[in-house]
This record gives sequence, structure tokens and C-alpha cells, in this order.
Amino acid sequence: MTEVLAVAFDDMHSADEVLNRLRGLESGHPVDVDDACIAQRDEAGRLHLKQAIGHGLSDALHARFWHDLVHHILHHGALADIESGDHCRLDRGFCCDLADALKPGTSALFVLLRQTRADSLVKVLGDHPGRILRSTLPEHEREALEVAVGMLPSPPPSASELRALLVREEEHAAAAGQQERQAAEVRRREEIERVRRSGLSPDDIRAIVQRCTDAARAGYEQVVAYRFPSEVCSDGGRAINNDDRDWAASLTGQPRAVYEYWQNVLRPAGYRLRARILNYPGGVPGDAGFILSWPRLGADRHRGDQPRLDGMRTRRRWSEMKMGRHVFGLLGSGLILASGGTALAGISGEGFSDRLAYASDGTRVAQAHRHEQGGSGEHAPAGAPPHPSPERRPPSVQTEEPTQGAQQHMMMPHAPMHDMPRTSGMEHAAEAAGMGGHDMSPVDVSRAPAAGPDARGGQLLHPTMQDGVKEFELSTGVVRWSILPEVEVGAYAYNGQVPGPLIRVQPNDRIRVRVKNDLPNATTVHWHGLILPIEQDGVPEISHPPIEPGSEHVYEFDVPDTSGTYFYHTHFNADRQQPLGLYGALIIEDAATPADIAREHVITLGEWTVVGSETYPAMQLEGMLPNYFTFNGKSYPATETLAAKLGDRILFRLIGAGQFIHPIHIHGGPFEIVATDGNPVPAAARLTKDTVLVGPGERYDLIWTARNPGKWLLHCHINHHITNDGAEVDGGGGMTMIIDVAS
Repeated sequence: MTEVLAVAFDDMHSADEVLNRLRGLESGHPVDVDDACIAQRDEAGRLHLKQAIGHGLSDALHARFWHDLVHHILHHGALADIESGDHCRLDRGFCCDLADALKPGTSALFVLLRQTRADSLVKVLGDHPGRILRSTLPEHEREALEVAVGMLPSPPPSASELRALLVREEEHAAAAGQQERQAAEVRRREEIERVRRSGLSPDDIRAIVQRCTDAARAGYEQVVAYRFPSEVCSDGGRAINNDDRDWAASLTGQPRAVYEYWQNVLRPAGYRLRARILNYPGGVPGDAGFILSWPRLGADRHRGDQPRLDGMRTRRRWSEMKMGRHVFGLLGSGLILASGGTALAGISGEGFSDRLAYASDGTRVAQAHRHEQGGSGEHAPAGAPPHPSPERRPPSVQTEEPTQGAQQHMMMPHAPMHDMPRTSGMEHAAEAAGMGGHDMSPVDVSRAPAAGPDARGGQLLHPTMQDGVKEFELSTGVVRWSILPEVEVGAYAYNGQVPGPLIRVQPNDRIRVRVKNDLPNATTVHWHGLILPIEQDGVPEISHPPIEPGSEHVYEFDVPDTSGTYFYHTHFNADRQQPLGLYGALIIEDAATPADIAREHVITLGEWTVVGSETYPAMQLEGMLPNYFTFNGKSYPATETLAAKLGDRILFRLIGAGQFIHPIHIHGGPFEIVATDGNPVPAAARLTKDTVLVGPGERYDLIWTARNPGKWLLHCHINHHITNDGAEVDGGGGMTMIIDVAS
């Protein structure tokens, strides 16, 4: 039992003196107190608590405990008809006496201690002119009070309480979501009405022309110059969505005025306009956009006149416009073509200019949405020099062609669409992840280390043994990775290499993989093809929560008894993280591998979208298609050359780690497919081929025999995939490697 001892004094100072005396007693004295507090009521009737000490209670919480206890006592003493307290049951007479004694100008000392010491303390206080009051507090009641004031953790909820809590949370989330949807609908309606009623002002024209000027200065040929809700169209955007020839007839309001300005001023000057739907929320057209493009000057697209970039011949897909010869300018509301080396600066139309699709590296985007707050979380710092990112879509059938003999050519996709806000998934990463959309922002490599041109991916990862468990260490991070000596990409990498390190294990091994996440985003690791417990499968929120930046997660499981070729890869925001390099091979050794296999070679297939010095995730989306292709993180001629001897049988393990299909072909003779997706093919069912189609996630084990001496190619048979940014180097590029067979 715990004793609550109170000494009431007729003045405000005696309680201080008694408490000081108690503090002065030697430790271990029979009257050593557990906890004590002074209550003083000033002349105005205000209650003050002070000099609380806490030995038995938590130091951080004892003041709160005493506050609740004293007010509980006084409250129930002043209202005698109320039942005993909510938190503990103290004698009602004790509460009433204290409430009556603690009048203005008086004080009281409260002490909480074990009953065995209460008698000794009463003797010590006997020579003080205070009124001593006592009450017992059962231990379970004290604990109830401590729980109530937060000193002890609350007991776990029952199943019914937990169900009720989940229901309340779901109802709250549903209500909040409904409220947000309603607010978004209101904002959308207001925006539609504003654009429908608006005309075109000189400031609006300046904003359009400035947008084109910035794009031309950056070397681009086209740009999303204006975006608007498709509902402003009389048909809700259906004509634009269906590429109807008379789509312009559906325009109203400000979009109509922009179109007429193009017809009257920009089109005669040789500028083309096309319209397209930029996103499809809920499966219906959302925002539409006008894409302005201009003639290309001074460029010869013939292969024989290709310029060199950093020592490598490559195709120029974007404008070589000379800003010294051809610069946009604006005076009043008319467009002029001016000579000079500078474009207009400081032109911005209020209101209208907020609807322009600006670049992702620090400038404005539509609806004044600040893209630099989003993206992947690894954008360059605010303040990076702004330049617009162009729309990459090739001309569609609704393109209006110029009438004054401007040079005609096919617009090759080469620049990202990440500057188009509100396109599905193109908002910042948190929104994109929540919407299931695509994060198309470039990789920020401003703080990333460079792996160097000689670095190789897929290096064997050696485990350590911990209590009979093979323990592997993986870390994720951003790295500057050289796919060619003169081409460096921003990559997401395991252990600083692309592909990630090669993990080799035996059937039935117990393995533990510690994953440290140093990315700017959350991530997970999925063990592709392995049959594992669901907790180890690496699917965010289903298997386990995502691995947040700076945190660590441990996977531990028994390796299945299914020898073969597997791989591991991210499963969080995978359409961004995986094409940027978060994948690696995992081989379960097979004791039955034929003894006549001379060597084994793992080939992991990948794709990259590189624009200038920026890297974007390669996707099966218009405008995000790759222009570089790699075997084991390198493009030919930087790929490995495999040395072999005449008669060697080589086991190739092909892994489709990217998002594209690749027909892999080997010169110099056919091969035999001995396993697919980690499953051995029975000898009677094996195919002999010279080309195998490797899709995303697929693995093929091939045995190829070196029949003749020479340098034999292994390559993808989609010819664009054996170029580097559209150009061949030394007879190939991209997904090409050499098997050098010596006689």
C-alpha cells in the first residue's frame, strides 16, 4: 500500500521549511520520502504547486503527477457529493478536510511514500504546528493514476477497441479525401470559368514569346507554350484527344485567342502549332496544351555531316539554332525577328504566365505549381539556372504546317516531358507515388560521387559468416556512372555500381541481406523469381514498410532449392528507380552444371534516357524513350570482350532488368536454351536458336559453342538498340559485345 500524507499549515512558509528539513535527512533514514510536493494558495485564492521532488516517479513526469493528484484531491473535496475520483479512490473525508484547510494564505505539504515509513514521518513532523491528514492509495490505483497522466504506457487495446479505432481512422481518411476532392473540383471549375472568360493581353503574348525564346536559346526546336483545361473546349477536348483535323473549332475563351494569335502572327513567320492532351485523370482528358515549334536553321541531318560531341560522332536531334542570327523579340503585341545575341529579359505576364509549362530545375510551372519542391527529391538546389525543357512528342496528324517553305523534318524525341505539370504522375514524387503515376524528373548528381570510366558493375559480392548465416551488405545511393568514356549518367546504384553486385549462393543457404538506403527516396528490394515468405518479398506496405532514406532493413531467408538465374531489384517507385540502375543478378549455384562448360557470363540488360547532361528514367512512354542501351551498365565499345578458345562451350545468363524487349542474337552459330526464368528445360524440350526475345523480368540460360575463330558479336537485334544516341561507333553501339574466339 502507498500512503498519501498531507500536512496543512495556516501560513504559506511552513510547508517550505518542513520540506527542506526532510531533504536534509540522511539517505536511508526511516523517514526518507519517495515523492513530495508543496501546494500554496495565495491571498487571491490561486493555487501554486512547487518544489516537487521525485524519487519513486519519473523525473520528467512527477510534476504532472502531482498536479493531477492535488487537483483531484481538492476537486473531490470541494464537491463532496461527487463519487470518488476518476483515476484513484482516496478517502472522501481526507479530500474534504484538505479542501477545507487549504484556504487563501495557507499551504500544504503532500508526501507519497510506502505505508511502513508513514508512521516514522508522522513522528518527525510532530513538533510542527501543522495538521496531519492521511489516506491510503492501493498500488493498482496508483498505477491507474500514472497511466492516466501519461507516466505509464496505456494497456494495449482490445480487439474490439482496435477495430473501432481502425474504423474511425478509415472514416476520417475517407472524409478528408472527399473534402479534398470536393475542393479540387471547386478549384477546377473556377479555373475553367476564368480561362473561358479570359482574352489575350500584350503581357500574355510576351509570356508566350519569352517561353519560345528561352527554349530556342537552350537549343530546342519546340516547347509546350500554353496549357489549359480541356473542359474549356466546346466538346470537352475530344477533338484534340482524337486528333481530329478540325480540333481548332472546339476552342473557346483564352485558348481560342492564343490559337488566333498563332494563325495571324506566328504561323506566317514559319512557326507550327499542334495541340495534345497532356494528362488523363480518371481516364478522361484533363489538361490540353499547345506545342509551338520553329524552323531549324543551319543544320544538316545527313549522317555524313554529323558533328562530334566530346570525341564521339552522334546525331543532333535538336536545333542548332544560332541565337546570334535568329532571336525572338517583341514590341507591343507584334512579333519581330531581330538580330543580336540577347533575348528579351524580364518579360512575364501576370496570371497568364502562371499557366505556362516551365522547366523542372527551378522555374515556374502551370498553376504556379513549384516543381522544384517535388520531382524525385533529388533535384538540383533551387537557384539552378533556369532553361525550359521541351516537349518531345513527334508531330501528330493535327499539326498545322507552315506555308512559307520552312524546312520540313521529322522531330525525333529527345527531351523530357517532366516540365508538364499535372500530367499523370509528373508532379512531385510524393504525389506521383500516391497517384501511381510516373516521376519523370532528372537525377540530381550535384552531390553524387563519380564511379569513374573504368568502374564495372556486377562485381561478385562476398558474404561474411555470422552464426552460420551468410550475411551480405547492400547500400543504395546516387552515383555518376560512365556508360561510355565520354557519356556519364546519373544512376541509382547498389554499392556504387550498375548493375548491382553479383550475389552467388547455394541452395538451402541461410542468408541475411542488410540494405542501407542512402537514396533521396524510400526503396525496397524484391528478390525476383524466388519463392519466399511474404515478409521477405520486398513489396512496399504489403511485405514491409518502405526503407526510408537514411534507414536500414534486413532481409533474411533460406535460399530455395531451385538453382538458376534470378535477380534483385527495387519495388518502390519502380518505374523510376529500376531503369536508373537499381537491379543486380542473383545466381543459385547448380551442382548439375555440365562439366564441359568452359566459362559463364552474366549479361544484365538496361536502357537509359540521356538529354544533354541530365538522366531521366527510361520508360515506355512517348517522350521518355531511351537513347542509350547497356550490357552490364556499359554501351559498346565500352562493353566487355569475352575471350574464348575454339570449341569452348559458354553459359550465358541473360537478365531483362529494364522495361523494354530485346531480341538477343549471337553471331557464329546457334545456341541451346537450357533454362528459362530459373527453371531448367528438359533435354528433350530444349530449343536451338540464334535469337531469343528477352522481355522485362525474363531470364534465359544459353549454351553457345565457339565453332570458328574470330570476333563474334552478341547483340540486340533491334538496330536502334545498337546505337549510342542514334549513332554507330566502330560498327555498333549500345547492346553489343564481342566474343573473341582464338584458334
